[in-house]
Amino acid sequence: MPLRISNLLPLLPLLALTLACGGGSSTQSTPHQTPRRTEAPAPIPVLNAAPQPLAFEAKAITCAPGDPILLMPVRGGLGDQATAPWIDLEARVEGTGAVLGGCSKNLGRPMQSLFYIRDVPQAPGVTTLQVRAKVGEAWTAPTRLSLTIEPASAVQAGLRITPSAATVVPGGRVIFKGVLPRGQDQDEPGLAFGTETAGAGTLSRVGKALFLYQAPAEPGTYKVVVTRIADGSRAQAVITVAQPAS
Repeated sequence: MPLRISNLLPLLPLLALTLACGGGSSTQSTPHQTPRRTEAPAPIPVLNAAPQPLAFEAKAITCAPGDPILLMPVRGGLGDQATAPWIDLEARVEGTGAVLGGCSKNLGRPMQSLFYIRDVPQAPGVTTLQVRAKVGEAWTAPTRLSLTIEPASAVQAGLRITPSAATVVPGGRVIFKGVLPRGQDQDEPGLAFGTETAGAGTLSRVGKALFLYQAPAEPGTYKVVVTRIADGSRAQAVITVAQPAS
């Protein structure tokens, strides 16, 4: 029986639907995919990086045998904040290699902390300390500090002040501590600090027996005086304010 076109007309809609759905071909079309963006790898954190250099406001100090060395960090330097973490210190005595221990101390005020070096040599004389700090697992490069230990015969009996002398730049800061005779309360609050003359700098209390001194802008020699209120006894420290060496 011959195939007539008229007999295929009813099948045309079905054929069109089959082609539209991909029929009549074994190859399936793959939808278009946007290439995945490759992210740059995160930077690898640097471990044990060299810590911030250690520097102190005072360049030279004098104290009695056995007195602690109290040092203010320079503004903006390592440890110069009340929230600074505990920092270990190590001070080596040039010439002998003796090692003195120390640490940081939080004064509980914004931008006010200090470094404390203990085990001060007993032998009088002038020496140089090489002081470095441990931050995490890394040590700072050492910084040099001139230290003078007074002979025991020159140490004032009764109330004393430490350091008994310090050298700073104009505007520099020094921490002073009133020291009472051995066996008495070293944190006695009945101590008053002041300067001997007007314009010799400013003082603010940062502890029961601790005072923060800030030098004036004018170079010169000034005196800080501590007075025990109970009996009126006095002691003084000499501050030399000088421009830094060029």
